[in-house]
Amino acid sequence: MQQLKASVNQAYDGFCGYIEKNNRMTEFGLYGLSTGILAYAYFRRRPITKFTRASDIPKHFVEEKVLQTGVVKKIEPTEFGPLLHINHKPPVNVSFGSQALPTRVAGVNIDGNGFSWLQILATSQEVKFVPLGNKGKECMARVYLIEKSKEPLDIGRALVGLGFARAAPRNDALNIELDENFIKYHKMLQRSESKAKRLRKGQWSSLPENWLRWKVRTELDKLFFRLKPEHMKIPKLKKVMEKIAFNSDMVIKLEPDALSSICDSTSSLMEGCRLPVRMSGTEDWPLAEIISIKEHQDDTYYYVHYVDFNKRLDEWVPEEYLDTRKVQWPRKDGLTTGQNTTGVSTPKRLISTSRPTSPIHHHTPELQLNGNAVLQAALQKKNSRKRKAPSISVATTPIVTIATPATPTPVTPSVDDDSQEPPEKTPRQSGSMVTHHDDIVTRMKNIQLIELGKHRIKPWYFSPYPQELCTLECIYICEFCLKYRKSRKCLERHISKCNLRNPPGNEIYRKNTISFFEIDGRKNKCYAQNLCLLAKLFLDHKTLYYDTDPFLFYVMTEYDNRGFHIVGYFSKEKESTEDYNVACILTLPPYQRKGYGKLLIEFSYELSKFEGKCGSPEKPLSDLGLLSYRSYWAHTILEILIAQETVGDNEKPQITINEICELTSIKKDDVISTLRNLNLINYYKGQYIICINKDVIDHHRSAMEKRSIRIDSKFLHWTPKDWSKRSKW
Repeated sequence: MQQLKASVNQAYDGFCGYIEKNNRMTEFGLYGLSTGILAYAYFRRRPITKFTRASDIPKHFVEEKVLQTGVVKKIEPTEFGPLLHINHKPPVNVSFGSQALPTRVAGVNIDGNGFSWLQILATSQEVKFVPLGNKGKECMARVYLIEKSKEPLDIGRALVGLGFARAAPRNDALNIELDENFIKYHKMLQRSESKAKRLRKGQWSSLPENWLRWKVRTELDKLFFRLKPEHMKIPKLKKVMEKIAFNSDMVIKLEPDALSSICDSTSSLMEGCRLPVRMSGTEDWPLAEIISIKEHQDDTYYYVHYVDFNKRLDEWVPEEYLDTRKVQWPRKDGLTTGQNTTGVSTPKRLISTSRPTSPIHHHTPELQLNGNAVLQAALQKKNSRKRKAPSISVATTPIVTIATPATPTPVTPSVDDDSQEPPEKTPRQSGSMVTHHDDIVTRMKNIQLIELGKHRIKPWYFSPYPQELCTLECIYICEFCLKYRKSRKCLERHISKCNLRNPPGNEIYRKNTISFFEIDGRKNKCYAQNLCLLAKLFLDHKTLYYDTDPFLFYVMTEYDNRGFHIVGYFSKEKESTEDYNVACILTLPPYQRKGYGKLLIEFSYELSKFEGKCGSPEKPLSDLGLLSYRSYWAHTILEILIAQETVGDNEKPQITINEICELTSIKKDDVISTLRNLNLINYYKGQYIICINKDVIDHHRSAMEKRSIRIDSKFLHWTPKDWSKRSKW
């Protein structure tokens, strides 16, 4: 052993002596060795390399799961889910490029709610990600959201746990099935998905659950909550369950009178509770549901939704606005205790009853054949006396009669062979209106105030503006290009550089100070996306789409010496298989109740006349939109009917439903529903007639006198395009 040590020491001394000699080959050798070691170290760690493509990431980074850092620049919706554009930061950041690395969260399939969640929480935030491989030009990675004073949040696991994503099959995610770390990660995602299903979160909210098991667990949670020392003074809840035996199974029998309890302290209130709340600005105490709770400067505030009221009235209220004498506790089956109706927190509910929508008619098979059958059904509901109506063939020609209370003068529109009413179609699942589940993020207003031109407007609903803007008291928006800024000073700097003084599109109509601009969602994508963000603040049913290519936007403006100021807009699909002439329509709040809404509707039907076809708006309509459309349909149809003249001395003026549709471009279903809503249809001597009395005529004329602005087709310079040819897109 000592001989071995001596030989090693001798070899080491010889090597040191050789290096100390002033030999050029020795220096070259040392420099070459140092350079090789440095190059190897750089190749292994890449300290200054900024990754902008998935192919830039070395293979050993993927094998060794090297953790990387970056900032989410933007989140782009794609066919396969959200795509994160991460501005990669190497350990020694000397790069000033703006190109980002396209990254996708590995192992999960993210839905629309997950995209909104990412848009709000991850945009412009610092993240860490572990590359797991690549899929084409995209990097597949496990992404962590960095939060101050908190542990990093695994985005994939969080989305699956909230029910906003599903665990993807391993083969669909990446071809790394033999990787033990990824298999463990995938099993963790599957466990989170199972828990989300069990708790009915997110997209699993419609799954049935054992109500008995949930109720027992909830009551135990309430009991343990009240046994805590800080809540010992609160009296115990009344006993609301009675155990009875039924077929050897334990069943819970609920007592309706005992389902509401007196709550002596607001500290026991939770999300989903219903109780009377004083509405701001009034002395009313309507029933409201608690959506969220927050603490601010030692005070507690509650975000409430007033049941059977529109969501735009939702607000934050202090404790003194709550009446805790009668609290209805939430139930997991979608009902609030003591109630038979569903509310905002109902998991199974798709469309809240507090948001009125346009009626959807359900026809029986016998009444589904033609327009005559619809008219007959309307008359059977209207007649106070019961009598058997005669059967009506398709060839029957009903007569529309204009009559006064004193002398009935028959005037008759007929429903001819072409007046068959098609079966009612359900709202389609594409375009700008899609039935979707509300979640806790989109249910609450996130913007306090916006400034658009000379107007300061309080928003009505949620809109996914960047998260850093949602914490500000006011968002400042350029009224010409609709870009948003965080302060008035930033807006002033932007205006000094902004060259726009009108919407970026073709001006197709101008009369006096009113102009309409046609904007292609593909050619002016930035403006169209900003317009959608602005519109979402005031449209509850609108589903925001960042892909605006399939849509045309028609913006109505008011002109003065400063430029063209936006008043409202409507959008329509370039190709609509169901002849929709409006996808979304909005008049901004400062210009409402001035006739601009009907002007937008009238302009949309004027375009349909130029196209030579009948149109209808997308369903469902909002409450204000439904009122505006019903009013426009009534005035337009009455104007046609009153203008009818008799042919001879004793001849009655006749007009068919199809002729009304051709003159107004209003769809047949909308014409018939309008006549039914006005209660103008009658059955007289074997014919269908429309009786218009003098009061209806006088009311119509007085309403038309108030409409000071109308669309004049002579000032419309527009040629419809055939969008079925993709080359024109």
